[in-house]
Amino acid sequence: MMANNRVETTLHSNNLMGSLELLYPVQTRDHPKLSSLICIGQDLTVDCGLCCIEVSGIFLSSAGDLAFVLSRSYPALSVYHFISEMKTRSFDDLDSFASEFTYQVSGQAYRIIDLMAQRGYLSFSDAGKLSDEIDRNLSNEHFFVFCAGDRGDSVE
Repeated sequence: MMANNRVETTLHSNNLMGSLELLYPVQTRDHPKLSSLICIGQDLTVDCGLCCIEVSGIFLSSAGDLAFVLSRSYPALSVYHFISEMKTRSFDDLDSFASEFTYQVSGQAYRIIDLMAQRGYLSFSDAGKLSDEIDRNLSNEHFFVFCAGDRGDSVE
C-alpha cells in the first residue's frame, strides 16, 4: 500500500537536495539512460510487509523507465523488500498515485499520459504503449532505486 505523506503543496522535496546514490540495479550496463524525467509522485510511504519505506520521489521517462528515490538509506534487506513490492505494482497503481499527487499539488488530477503529453514527450495515442512498458518494467524489476543523502544514515 502506498500512502501519501504530503503536507505542503510544493513541487520540490527537501529530501531530494544533496547527493543521490544508486542502490539498484547494481550493474547498470543493460539499463537505458534516464532522460526527460517527470515526477509522478513525492513524499509517500510504501508498506513492504515487514517494513515501510519512505519514498521522496517517483520519476518516469517517456520510454516508461522508472526511478524511485528513497528518502534515506535503508538496510539491504529493506531495499530488497521494496523492490519486491514494486514488482507487484502496475501502471494503474502508479497512474492513480500520479492523479492523487497532481490533485494535491495543483487542484487538478492528471494521469501519467496527461503529464507526458503536457510536456510534449508523448501523445495521447501513446498511452497503451506506455502502460505496457511500465507494467513490463515493474514486473521485471527493470527500474532504478536511489537513496537521497549519506549511506551512513542507514537505520538497521
